[in-house]
Amino acid sequence: MRRRLLRILLVVLAIFAVLFVIAALGGVRVEPLAAPARVAHPTAFAHDDFTRVLAAHVDTAGFVDYAGLKQTRALDGYLARLAATDPDSLGETDRLAFWLNAYNAHALKLIVDNYPVSSILHLTPYRLPGLPLTIPGTSNDPFALGVARVGGKLMSLNDIEHGVVRKDFREPRVHAALVCAAMSCPPLRREAYEGGRLSVQLEDQMRTWLRDPRKNRIPDGAETIRVSKIFDWFKGDFGGTDATVQAALAPYFEGDVRARLERGAYAVDYVGYRWGLNDVRLAAERPPLP
Repeated sequence: MRRRLLRILLVVLAIFAVLFVIAALGGVRVEPLAAPARVAHPTAFAHDDFTRVLAAHVDTAGFVDYAGLKQTRALDGYLARLAATDPDSLGETDRLAFWLNAYNAHALKLIVDNYPVSSILHLTPYRLPGLPLTIPGTSNDPFALGVARVGGKLMSLNDIEHGVVRKDFREPRVHAALVCAAMSCPPLRREAYEGGRLSVQLEDQMRTWLRDPRKNRIPDGAETIRVSKIFDWFKGDFGGTDATVQAALAPYFEGDVRARLERGAYAVDYVGYRWGLNDVRLAAERPPLP
């Protein structure tokens, strides 16, 4: 019995040794900015430099030229400004725009720092998605890694999305704006969010996302609609039922489709999430949903 236990222990230790070697040789690269010497508390914050990055490296379908972005390091200046700015002094819509941009910019940085990579889910300490183990001080979940420096604080993408955006603003349209670098994510916008135009931008994002056949299918004459898994994961943000989800989608359609959505008349199929990278080089490999 003792020998058997010893053999099991040796096998477990060997597995841990292999995992630590993998982590040392090929784990995720996480390089958050250092804490700034001083944090500003402005009443306004411009995102023009992020808009220039997006316009230069995102195509009209929302796919990203990660290779080009990695070469330019064009995000660096904007990320440094986010690190040194406390958004709490901004007005509500400016503050929400700030956090949406912060999430998207740091998701881009995480990919760029580790590019080439085929999926954000591979960016774990062991580069083995779903492995239920961690290295001390880190997490095996890429969305829980401390990758973002905002207002002097080190944050994860989860901290921004769930601890700030969803918690503080109660705005379901943010799900059309937060882009986690996956093919099934909403398309990345080619401009930064701005507080003065935020509602118009979010309306346009919802409409664009819902009408993208790679991500949602709500055709005329159908009995079942196929919509993003996001609406299932965050159903509570859209009222909590299939019917309330449909009602939330209705304003972005016309005619009979809109009327049926308002009544919750469709069966709803929440499409499995495609976690492949939203890389412009892979766009042709992602056909519309059937």
